[in-house]
Amino acid sequence: MAKYDIIQTKRLKFARFGGLSSVNQEGYVANGGTFHSPPATRGFYCFVWPYYELFLLGGNWTAWPWVVGSKFSYIRDKNGEIVTDKHPDYATYISPNKVFQIPTKNWNKNSDARPNYDVEISEAERDRIDAALDKDWEDNHKDEPRWMYAIRPSPKIFEHTGVIWHHLGECLKHHQILMRHGDWVKTSTEDHRLALEKEMHKSRKDAIGGFGSGQKIKSPMKDAPSAKSPFRYGSKDHLECFIEKI
Repeated sequence: MAKYDIIQTKRLKFARFGGLSSVNQEGYVANGGTFHSPPATRGFYCFVWPYYELFLLGGNWTAWPWVVGSKFSYIRDKNGEIVTDKHPDYATYISPNKVFQIPTKNWNKNSDARPNYDVEISEAERDRIDAALDKDWEDNHKDEPRWMYAIRPSPKIFEHTGVIWHHLGECLKHHQILMRHGDWVKTSTEDHRLALEKEMHKSRKDAIGGFGSGQKIKSPMKDAPSAKSPFRYGSKDHLECFIEKI
């Protein structure tokens, strides 16, 4: 079986937590909305595999293990106790690639300081919320465990060859774009692949150019983004995709 290569493949792979059925999108705004607002009334979010942001797939900010519908699950000992930082065997549960350590600043479900990360907020607002959480923790929860281990879910990997919404319109020509909605563009998956190839090249070029800009990167040979990880040093938010129907 040939190795999966985005530059050569004709069938892109995508990553998603959850089902592949179209669902109603309550956040849809007819005149475009924000960067992450859905571009259609029905569909689902995903990322091109293997470049995805965990929190945008509902795997970090909005999916704490105690939230209904969460894909995470707590690790428990043989007695069924959750393994927190106060557990006597806490350090022995480290298991790379299988365990995700979650900061539980909002451990108390009834805390008024607990944020709603289901809505988009600015960086300044996030800093304000984090400061409020720290104060709330010190005032009300300092005797409670602040860290625990949880099993991080693996995304569902699937192929799609139909049309797709994405944010890489700047990497395409006008005739390749079927429709626009805010920051989203709708194209064929092949044109999305071509745009992604250009974005990968740009990301590598920008990262290599950063070696002389004072970034704390040990070695261009060791740390420069490879063909496997062109987005190693930046956010992958802009690689978010939206599919109306498979």
